[in-house]
Amino acid sequence: MTTLKWFSIPFLLSLAAGCTQEGRIESSQQEEVLIDDSGRFRGYLLGASPDTVLAAEKWTPVVANDSIIEYSERVYFSEDTVSLDVYLAFDTYGLFEVQVDVFTMDDTLAETILDHWSDVLNTAFGEHETLIAAKRWTTFSASNNTVEITLSQERNDRGRKFISLNYLEPLDDEY
Repeated sequence: MTTLKWFSIPFLLSLAAGCTQEGRIESSQQEEVLIDDSGRFRGYLLGASPDTVLAAEKWTPVVANDSIIEYSERVYFSEDTVSLDVYLAFDTYGLFEVQVDVFTMDDTLAETILDHWSDVLNTAFGEHETLIAAKRWTTFSASNNTVEITLSQERNDRGRKFISLNYLEPLDDEY
């Protein structure tokens, strides 16, 4: 019986240490702020150069050159993990488009993301207008170009649902 007691003490200690470690893992997963209070995705400024974006971003790009930067990331959001494909397009004037595709395994989580992002964008840019199945906001950039922001739920070629968020600053007719 005493042998059992001696072996049970290390077992209980390792069990307690394992539970403590599990608690650390859960608390280490922090939700990333994808759209900040100003309504910008990850703080990207339209007109920024590729080098400026690369220097500020902690993600590792899949593709990076003077006209495109692409990221493919898995992030923690609303107690789950989602996949993001982010495409940034640049021209001689800098960043002019941010396209974000969010893939979830759960329709409820997709609705949560859509609702949350709609609220953040409504706060930053005013009430959206509805265009068929998309929500659209318009604002102005520092160069007085109109910026269109759209948020919708789409399907890819394989029929998989995803959330689409797009910031686009088209060139003026003068150019």
